[in-house]
Amino acid sequence: MEGQPLFSESFPEENPYPVMRSTRRGELLYANRAAGRLLEQWQCQVGARLPEAVQSKLAAALENGSPQKLELGCGERELEFVLVPVAGQDHVNIYGYDITEHKSAQKALRESERIYRAIGESIDYGVWVCAPDGRNIYASDSFLKLVGISQEQCSDFGWADVLHPDDAERTTAAWKECVRTGGTWDIEHRFRGADGQWHAVLARGVPVKNENGEILCWAGINLDISRLKQTEQALREAHERLRKIMGSISDGFMGLDRQCRVTFVNEKGARDLGQTRQSMLGRVLWEIFPEAVGSEFENAYRQAMNERVATTAESYYLPLKAWFEARAYPSEDGISVFFRDVTDRKTVEQNLREVQADLNRAQAVGQIGSWRLDVQRDELLWSDENHRIFGLPRGTPLTYETFLSIVYPEDREYVDRKWTAALRGKPYDIEHRIIVGETVKWVRERAELEFDEQGGLKGGFGTTQDITARKQAEAKLKQSEEALRRANEQLEAMVRKRTVELEGTVATLKVEIAARKKIQAQLHQISRVFMDAADPIIIEDLSGMIVDMNREAETAYEWRREELIGKSITTLFLPERLEVAMQMRERCSRGEEVRNWESSRKAKSGRIIPSLLTAFPLTDESGGVAFVATICKDISTRKKMEARLQASELQLKELTRKSLQALEADRRTVARELHDSVGGSLSAIKFGLEEKVERTADTGTCNPASLEAIVSDLADAIKETKRISANLRPLMIDDLGLLTTIEWYARQCQERFGDIRIHCQFAVEEREIPEDLKIVVYRVIQEAVTNAARHSRAGTVRVSFGRQDNRLFLEIRDNGSGFDLSEIMEQKDPMMGHGLLNMQQRVEISGGSFSISSQAGEGTCVRASFPNLNQL
Repeated sequence: MEGQPLFSESFPEENPYPVMRSTRRGELLYANRAAGRLLEQWQCQVGARLPEAVQSKLAAALENGSPQKLELGCGERELEFVLVPVAGQDHVNIYGYDITEHKSAQKALRESERIYRAIGESIDYGVWVCAPDGRNIYASDSFLKLVGISQEQCSDFGWADVLHPDDAERTTAAWKECVRTGGTWDIEHRFRGADGQWHAVLARGVPVKNENGEILCWAGINLDISRLKQTEQALREAHERLRKIMGSISDGFMGLDRQCRVTFVNEKGARDLGQTRQSMLGRVLWEIFPEAVGSEFENAYRQAMNERVATTAESYYLPLKAWFEARAYPSEDGISVFFRDVTDRKTVEQNLREVQADLNRAQAVGQIGSWRLDVQRDELLWSDENHRIFGLPRGTPLTYETFLSIVYPEDREYVDRKWTAALRGKPYDIEHRIIVGETVKWVRERAELEFDEQGGLKGGFGTTQDITARKQAEAKLKQSEEALRRANEQLEAMVRKRTVELEGTVATLKVEIAARKKIQAQLHQISRVFMDAADPIIIEDLSGMIVDMNREAETAYEWRREELIGKSITTLFLPERLEVAMQMRERCSRGEEVRNWESSRKAKSGRIIPSLLTAFPLTDESGGVAFVATICKDISTRKKMEARLQASELQLKELTRKSLQALEADRRTVARELHDSVGGSLSAIKFGLEEKVERTADTGTCNPASLEAIVSDLADAIKETKRISANLRPLMIDDLGLLTTIEWYARQCQERFGDIRIHCQFAVEEREIPEDLKIVVYRVIQEAVTNAARHSRAGTVRVSFGRQDNRLFLEIRDNGSGFDLSEIMEQKDPMMGHGLLNMQQRVEISGGSFSISSQAGEGTCVRASFPNLNQL
């Protein structure tokens, strides 16, 4: 080596990445300029020794004669080093590469996978993925738990066994046709659940293709449509406009990164925006919708992005000729946007405002109020004009006794008698006096009551006309009868004129009354929408008293309407959440709409209901806040899944830590065996040779017989080295094949353990076994046989390995003491049963399926099956 140049002239001195050269002992011989920062961090320079982590890789590269890789950090960057032994020299070249961006991309991919898996599990019965041949390779836990089968059974087309008999043939044939043609999957069918019930499921999926148009897999979702099927008949009978309003409850959703690029959009959202998911994904939102630049939506999205706060926007989007409501929430990589088409709601609101305004003006002009009685709901509703005529403010309890208390005392018996007759079907058209403050008024009341077939009162509609002016005129006419007689002709003319005017007024009132009936019918339909809403809705007054609630609220909170109405809203609050809840409703009572805050509500039984709440004010005619309405969405399932996900992540971290500990333990074992066994043998050989060299130097002769002990020690060292190497990876697999290696290992175990017999039976040829599966099969056999010999005290182990159709099957069965499998797997320490978990992970990572069965006193059986890729 002396006198030879260490580097050729072509050595990459100008390489932008670190390039170094080191001796076997780790002494740095050369470093280019790009390695300067790295050497500062290592506190190392040319001539000094490299860090210990690099030195271990140097020795491995020289001993194996092959490049070694090492990843190290350098400030904020991640570098990968390739250590290449120099042919014919005891040196190693070290080449560095910047892999920071690659690491970041891997991290982003893992985060994206967790997000999409969480979204999939949040969907009823989850998502699924199938291979190009139609075989299922993944199904969400929600679906597997529903039908009570395992992923392995599902992958073997076990899902077809739990289909409804009337749907099985149709679904199977359709799926085969979909696989054959590469089309989309969209079908409704029924599955038998683990509860014994039939569940209606809507399955939808699309083929995922590569750049060449070849199908990589099918991806889809399973949706629970049981409740949809139950209510489908009722929805058909609903009004078309109500159907559209109810349909708009389902929101569109899209995810945007920090450059406002669409990272995810659901089918509903793409359809509402006049797009497809494929046309939106990966594109900047403002490129897709340039007319939205500078709109309220852009302002809200950018505020949520920059200030990391939730924002809302509602505006008209001209290109789609529709109103949209959008809610943006900050996320780790951008924002999440929920939006819905509220055009129908806006149209209905405008129509109702116009109709209500017209009705109020008509009643004010004609001084005619109206009322509506609903016996089934125990509701009596008065119009604004009716409240004005009787002098009662809105919110006053409306009862028959309240009405009679306003009637003039001398007229009460007459009014009560006429009303009682009307309840028996008689006409109700009377005139009487009422007392409003210090004023006596005359009113004319008419009613049209509705009865059922048995004659029971269902409800009714009525009008109240203020005829005080007319009655006062009549009184004056009576007082001036004599004078009027003298002016009879003039009076008759005036009466005729007044009659014509009154007839015109009556005609106008009839038209207005007809319009009011139409409006009342619309209000009745809206009331039905409120009562039949899918989420609990509570309405309270400004004092916090509950004044109304829908049917879903009764079910959710376990209170009947008559029990809860009249109670304080704090009845549903948790004590620890009371202060925050009161702050939220105080904001709403001031006219602010508070959307989507998480809290908890308490049912009558004490059950805690995690909820997503939206509260908004309800105004009166003057525009002031009169009531507060709260929509509560039960998020118990979502919270449970979040907790379960967190627990799974903790368990995964613990398993990773234990696996690393196990790996380090194996390394310590190999190191100890090399040091104690091979190292001791080599040391003995060294000392023996040194002694023989000294004796030979002294005597000039060497006795061959004296070298036999050294040769024997050397043979033992070689044998021990081969044993350790075989434990790490038997080279026999690569040289002689898997089947020969299994038989050799069986003989080694019999020699090692002595009192065990291992029988091997093969029904497969070596060429039929994929290369990637050989080490997996060997490790599974090695782990199972070692467990049988060390722990179960087995006398016989039978190893069977064969092929059937396109799968390879492996079985290791022993007659040992066995064990309680459930007790092992229920241990809190993940390392309990680590060998079983290691076998299972090796098999499943290789695309196979794994199972183990064991009972105390009946031995253990380990089974694994793999797809035979050589035959596909």
